[in-house]
Amino acid sequence: MHVLSDVELEQDGVNPVMHIMIHSTLEAKLADNEPPVTGEVLEGLMAQGLSRHDALHHMGGVLADEIYSVLTEQWPFDATNYEREMRRLLRGW
Repeated sequence: MHVLSDVELEQDGVNPVMHIMIHSTLEAKLADNEPPVTGEVLEGLMAQGLSRHDALHHMGGVLADEIYSVLTEQWPFDATNYEREMRRLLRGW
């Protein structure tokens, strides 16, 4: 059995497995309204003219950064930083 490396998986610089995982995680957070900032930021970004999909991509960057910190620095998930960085997206548009 051949296991694909990260390089073999990437398409146009994007790992499709990670892409789907981030989308799925955000959708679960939205469905559970946990934390509420996730839905607030999605609505805010869409009100500023982003499509839902594009808004999720920007939000996914924040989530991916938090996941990266958890995995590489072995820090617990920082909910305060997640909320702060999500809200920062609203000021960037």
